[in-house]
Amino acid sequence: MTFVWEPIAAQPGVRRESATSVTLIAAAPDGEMYFRGSVPEDASAATATRHIEFEVPPGRLQLRMGVNGAGGPIDNDDREVVVPDLTGTDLAFGTPRLYVARTARDFQLIRKDATAVPTASREFRRTERLVVRPAVYAAGNATVTVTSKLLNKQGHRLADVAVTAAESGAPYLVDVPLAALAPGEYLLELTAATEGQKPITDLIAFRVEG
Repeated sequence: MTFVWEPIAAQPGVRRESATSVTLIAAAPDGEMYFRGSVPEDASAATATRHIEFEVPPGRLQLRMGVNGAGGPIDNDDREVVVPDLTGTDLAFGTPRLYVARTARDFQLIRKDATAVPTASREFRRTERLVVRPAVYAAGNATVTVTSKLLNKQGHRLADVAVTAAESGAPYLVDVPLAALAPGEYLLELTAATEGQKPITDLIAFRVEG
């Protein structure tokens, strides 16, 4: 599992203490612990990163998060997620990774680095490009075809979005330019198909700001 967090952007006229770290506890419903610690471990370090990766088995996973600022605790949140079993023979989507490319260089770096840390945000500006790496799992060496469509928030098709092969062993990359979109809410529909199985779909909701 990859856990990523980002502080909320400052808003004019709103005073809010900035988050510096998140205390994370990840455990099974029976109490078995998979991770417990601060992300980042040392918020004052120049190389501090706001993500952590750890192994968990398929099944229910409880996440308890405490948001901390320089002066102490700010907020907390408890969530339960279901970790899918991706070792079977059925075609399945994992959690897609979303990235923000603000320059052409950003886009090239994301394209070449399959291990780049994704963004936790689902809100983007029209001056940015949304880059998505779908995670698709299938049995053995099955050939999987992935297609993508841009939908409005009602689910109506706006445009097809090209899915291209990426570098560094990551098989799929979806580049979503946002400049032509009006501010509002959208859906990116991913469809995966392989011979002998029914196609599956996944929806990614996001917002475009002015």
